[in-house]
Amino acid sequence: MSAFVEVETKFLHETHLLQALQDLGLPAVAHKTAVQVVGYTGPGPRGEITVAKGSCSDTRYEGFAFKREANGTYTAHIGSHFTRMGELKQRYAQHVVVAQAKAKGYRVIGTETVNGRVKIRLAGR
Repeated sequence: MSAFVEVETKFLHETHLLQALQDLGLPAVAHKTAVQVVGYTGPGPRGEITVAKGSCSDTRYEGFAFKREANGTYTAHIGSHFTRMGELKQRYAQHVVVAQAKAKGYRVIGTETVNGRVKIRLAGR
């Protein structure tokens, strides 16, 4: 049975959200307008960023969507089996920080994850 939950997020940047989903092996697609995904029992949520049911290696995942709200953030409409929201937020933040650092002229020397924390090493401008 499809059971979707809404999760308000602070995701603002489509590109970084798509990169974070890709990092987790979730092949997301961006759409100009909201499209509906399919859950286990039929029609699911609508969103401008979608991951189709059956498109990743973990078959427990239903299709899910990220709907852009009027304030520019995305609301996640995810299935009850999706347990990687914390990891998704961490990957998203990593992409935002790297993009901001590069925009300010810093070079990214490397990134590493230690005890669940991401460390980003930068070189001066």
